[in-house]
Amino acid sequence: EAFAGVILAGALVLGGDRAEAAALLDGFLPLLRHADPLTEAGELVTLAAQCYFWLERHDVACELLDRLTTSARRGSAPAALLLPLCCRAELDLRTGRWAIAAAHFEEAISLGEEIAQSVFAAYAPECLARLAAAAGDEPRCRDHAAEAMRLIDQHRNELGRLYVHSALGLLELGLGHMEPAIRQLELARTLAEEHCFAEPNVVHWQADLVEAYVRAGDPAAARAALA
Repeated sequence: EAFAGVILAGALVLGGDRAEAAALLDGFLPLLRHADPLTEAGELVTLAAQCYFWLERHDVACELLDRLTTSARRGSAPAALLLPLCCRAELDLRTGRWAIAAAHFEEAISLGEEIAQSVFAAYAPECLARLAAAAGDEPRCRDHAAEAMRLIDQHRNELGRLYVHSALGLLELGLGHMEPAIRQLELARTLAEEHCFAEPNVVHWQADLVEAYVRAGDPAAARAALA
């Protein structure tokens, strides 16, 4: 029941139904807190933690992820560490702890290369691309985005494309290149619409698209995107 419920909660969050997702997650939270992090339940707890930070419940997400990463390190279990480490790094990125986030993502890239866990391999470069874009580091952003896209194309991870287009859109916006920014961010919007990703806090591209339209002198498009 917990497996089905948490996966359903993830789908509900992506679809924009915050209230029902939160109620489902909170109902399973006592069980998630006591699940063995070194079993396959660890991935379920990681998904729940992702949902919590999408819902801006950062304290609960931090609690769950820190337990997972600590247990994996103590148990010398790199395969169990990779995904929660990436999620913890994204949480650090979202809460302004950029240096710590970068260090965790770099560790995750090394882990992914060592254990060849390709399913999650694109997550770290996707997020590093956004971090580099936010910091104005164009070469690193483009390098990380290209590596992420290579892995995404290899493993057909559609949500990953949304991260990359968002990062490249933010980069172009920061560089003052409005047409390429709009192109990347409209690709993000198309992907989100195709896959019914309605929750704006999963991948941050919507506000950047509104700003890009404004700066490109298209207030009508900006108003429509804002609405």
